[in-house]
Amino acid sequence: MKTIRLFSLLALLVLSSLPSMAQGIKWAAKSVKTQNGFNIEITAVIPDSFHMYDMGPYSEDGPIAAEIQVIPSGKAALKGKLSAPASHKIDDELYGMKVGIYEGKVRFVQEVTGKKGAKVTVKARAQACSGETCLPPREETITVTLQ
Repeated sequence: MKTIRLFSLLALLVLSSLPSMAQGIKWAAKSVKTQNGFNIEITAVIPDSFHMYDMGPYSEDGPIAAEIQVIPSGKAALKGKLSAPASHKIDDELYGMKVGIYEGKVRFVQEVTGKKGAKVTVKARAQACSGETCLPPREETITVTLQ
């Protein structure tokens, strides 16, 4: 009987911590007016003690690379490629290879041309991992209005 109570208590503690862990990476995106158009600033906030892998590419045996797509509407167009900060390179024992990771708060930038009021869709997909576990990868879609 004591074993069942102890197991139930442990299960309750683990399950109560899952909602905060399961949130994983928080994404945000905004439009910033520039002299030549707009910048779409995309921010990933990675929970403490977790990291996300950079945009790779990695082999099928490697980690799940972060993916960010910026999709303009008919009144907007992409200018150049997505700008990503340099990642921190580590030797990942799990995958047996050198990988790039981000921790904390990371900002990506995509230049866009178009008229004020045009819409841009940002699709971000990444996986939060710690030294012990990885959360399932999540995709988030954010609509940004050029302002």
